[in-house]
Amino acid sequence: DALNALKSNLNDPNNVLQSWDATLVNPCTWFHVTCNGDNSVTRVDLGNADLSGTLVTQLGDLSNLQYL
Repeated sequence: DALNALKSNLNDPNNVLQSWDATLVNPCTWFHVTCNGDNSVTRVDLGNADLSGTLVTQLGDLSNLQYL
């Protein structure tokens, strides 16, 4: 939910987030997302993606996030 909220607040002119499909239960299969062995998001790497917009407070729900 946190990553979907982030996606909805970002302008993505190059469609780098097109793999972020809300119907997929596990975001660990999405491009630019890395998870640990417990399927918890640890990294979201969106550098050089030409994104703009605002971060969302829901990112705080990703308790194992170490890199954004």
